[in-house]
Amino acid sequence: MRFSADDLARLTAADPTRAFGPSPEQQRIIEADPAQTMKVTAGAGSGKTTVISQRVVWLVANGHVAPEEILGLTFTRKAVGELGSRIRVLLSRLRHNLGEGSDLALPGLDYPTVSTYNSYAAAIVGEHGASIGIEPETVLLDEAGAHAIAAEVIDAASAEAVPGSYARDTMIADIIAFAGAMNDHGRDVAEVTDYLEACLRALVSSKGKPVDPSGRRRKLEEKIRTAALAGEYMSAKRRHLAMDFSDQVRFAQRIVDEVPQALAAEQARWRIVLLDEFQDTSVAQLTLLSTLFSRTAVTAVGDPRQAIY
Repeated sequence: MRFSADDLARLTAADPTRAFGPSPEQQRIIEADPAQTMKVTAGAGSGKTTVISQRVVWLVANGHVAPEEILGLTFTRKAVGELGSRIRVLLSRLRHNLGEGSDLALPGLDYPTVSTYNSYAAAIVGEHGASIGIEPETVLLDEAGAHAIAAEVIDAASAEAVPGSYARDTMIADIIAFAGAMNDHGRDVAEVTDYLEACLRALVSSKGKPVDPSGRRRKLEEKIRTAALAGEYMSAKRRHLAMDFSDQVRFAQRIVDEVPQALAAEQARWRIVLLDEFQDTSVAQLTLLSTLFSRTAVTAVGDPRQAIY
């Protein structure tokens, strides 16, 4: 090993005379085997982003990987800016402090790719979407656009198809949320409807007669109608050549499941993957990342309060 985490803390500090090295726990993560997959559990304010950026520098400085072979994913665009900026600053300081004779001082050397989870999924869809029938002209919906398409579905539906106890705006919000939940959990309308109908059939007394404890039967019937409307909304988005954030992840998951060439190309791009602020609340996202990076060295850093599985 050419450089330790302590060495690099000094070489990348704004003022080397006042540099602080990582804690023993942080050092173990930074200097972990490059081929090792790790789950790092840490709470807010514990230096998760700092550790990720310093691990990138350690990997590059010691020649384990080229910067362009590293993918960093995080949750928000703000976090992308912070993580990407920190990595660029640290690598720039390192190249400067090592001097012109260092391999790291070569001009034009790339930096790691840092993106949000959704933007990364969108990039896969943009590159390979045609292979599953996604038109190149498909655009990302904003809130107003999603509302307009959902309203179109509600207005075109018969009175019997729409639960009658809810206001129009409430139903619009409900079908958008229902469609998003189906995408997040990797389920389609038929699967959800079959499950809800099975729950409905189970609401019988010991004598086989229908029962309705606490209005559960009515709620299930409303859910079935809402699921059907959500399915119509998802179809309407395709007709309008539009998708939302949950569609991006679902479509990307379909691509890596159904298009072997796309999966192979994406896996070949990355040798190291760093997941910052990882949350496992989207089954589709978890499946996408598991499929893509099952044979890649992954460091996943998360807060236990942001996880449910």
